Amino acid sequence: MARTAGRLAFFKLCFEDFASGRENCWIFDFYGILADAGGNLKRSYATGSEDSHPNGSAYRALAFRFRGLFEEAGWP
Repeated sequence: MARTAGRLAFFKLCFEDFASGRENCWIFDFYGILADAGGNLKRSYATGSEDSHPNGSAYRALAFRFRGLFEEAGWP
């Protein structure tokens, strides 16, 4: 977990630095919404026990967060 967390923190800094110098460039953290403490897709968001693709619940969770971001930005 520490290795994964460190790697994610590094990428987050890189992407935030990249986005900060550009207009209309947003970074959206899917990982923070969909991952469990071990860094894996939460079981409730997996298509099946042997399939780690996101299911409808995962996409609804992401859509809910996207909507909030758009509302914060004043988009219709």
